[in-house]
Amino acid sequence: MNISGSVARHGVLKWPTRSERGPDCPAARQALTRLQSKPTQASIQHSKMAITRMIYNSIMKRNSTYVSTIFAGSFIFSIGFDTLTSAWWEQHNKKKLWSTVRENLELK
Repeated sequence: MNISGSVARHGVLKWPTRSERGPDCPAARQALTRLQSKPTQASIQHSKMAITRMIYNSIMKRNSTYVSTIFAGSFIFSIGFDTLTSAWWEQHNKKKLWSTVRENLELK
């Protein structure tokens, strides 16, 4: 029996039972596809917790790896910050620095 037969028999739209719809019901497949395509709040929360659990287990679980990560991160940050600020300083003071003034004096 299909859905239209259920409507005719009961007068309202009734979801067909498992025996009525069989294993390959297009309506059931469509409903499952719709439900699976939308992420729920629980699945989003679960993925966030999975990321934090991974970070905790790989970095913060032992004190030695946590401190080593902090030292390595601060060292890399200091090198990057020094490189960027030096490049910015040289760009904005191009004709005032001794290296460019010396080149101009040697040319004359």
